[in-house]
Amino acid sequence: MGAGEYGFARSYGSLAGGVDPYTHRYKTGPYTESWHRNGKLIEEEGHATDLIGREVVSWIREKNGPWFYYVPFTAVHTPVKAPYEYMARYEDQSFDPNSERDVSYKTYLAYTTQMDHWIGEIRKALEETGQLQNTVIVFSSDNGATPSSIEDVLMYPGHQLPHPRLGDNGRLRGWKRDLYEGGIRVPTFVSWGDRLIPKKLDTPVHIIDWLPTLVHLCGYEVGDRLGRELDGQDISSLIMGQGSEPQPRDFYWKFIDDSWAVRRGDWKLGFQMNFNEQVEELELFNLARDPYENRNLAEKYSDIVEELKTVRANFAKEDNRFQ
Repeated sequence: MGAGEYGFARSYGSLAGGVDPYTHRYKTGPYTESWHRNGKLIEEEGHATDLIGREVVSWIREKNGPWFYYVPFTAVHTPVKAPYEYMARYEDQSFDPNSERDVSYKTYLAYTTQMDHWIGEIRKALEETGQLQNTVIVFSSDNGATPSSIEDVLMYPGHQLPHPRLGDNGRLRGWKRDLYEGGIRVPTFVSWGDRLIPKKLDTPVHIIDWLPTLVHLCGYEVGDRLGRELDGQDISSLIMGQGSEPQPRDFYWKFIDDSWAVRRGDWKLGFQMNFNEQVEELELFNLARDPYENRNLAEKYSDIVEELKTVRANFAKEDNRFQ
């Protein structure tokens, strides 16, 4: 992405997703070289997390709002590599009896800690420049954790070690690329100086809600300017603690190989929700009673299955509408 595209005045980092932190190379192929500044490929030395962190901090210190920064760290995407100063924090700890898995997991922890450090530096820069109180900070993941990377990591050029143990989704079923909750339910943190009361929210929201929410908090309404309704909802009242829940709505996910899932209230219906297993049956779960998706209730509640199949069909009509 070059400067001026998608509304951004400047851009920096990887054009092709997760890269080797040190070589800044993406997977072997036409998009291997992807490290850029304003759309022009460049060569730099340094760890990608440090480079991205320093860049954002410099932007914050040179420009005093209003501004919008989108900061997609390549951490903790594979290949997972971290500087020694972060690895050293875990060298005296043991997390797995298998030595290779233990090293892999400690590297993952160190990689995460390095990213956390730069998030702290970004917040520090906001505070020192007097911008913290007037800046909404949203931190979110794009998908659940992946358990390992043995073969995929070898698609990157250069010397790569397999990662036999990486993230952990706790008791949630599934992993990255799955449509079980472990693949699609992620934590999100919101900070806005002292304007927000510290609390935990369990109301289901979607990443598409951030566009209308942030635009509203900036004092604008974007729907009329686009000439159509937005897919997301304004959840500013929810995060501001004003007691207003988002309007009831259905959720829809679609992935490769015709995998899909829909949610209405506490009910979730899906097909081929495990990326690595081809299944022929529909799966229905009540997430309020069974948040870990252990009991398929499709046969017992055929009426709900039919209702959610209709929901899915209506959503599918909108697939690729704007391509």
